[in-house]
Amino acid sequence: MKSITVVVKDGGIELKTQGFEGPACLQEFEEIASRLSELGVSLETSRTVLLSEYYAAVRQDTKVASGRR
Repeated sequence: MKSITVVVKDGGIELKTQGFEGPACLQEFEEIASRLSELGVSLETSRTVLLSEYYAAVRQDTKVASGRR
């Protein structure tokens, strides 16, 4: 199950994604930022923390693309 949790605190916003594989979480973030921009809300990314799920999917994609398993 895919989910995005939005936490607003101390004047900042934190997005946490779960259930996305590899770069899909970053694509979802970009979609949210784009929609907020349309509403006049500007987001400034101060840091991005990629979790082990991201790297596991990227490694798997690399193996498949190179023909390794």
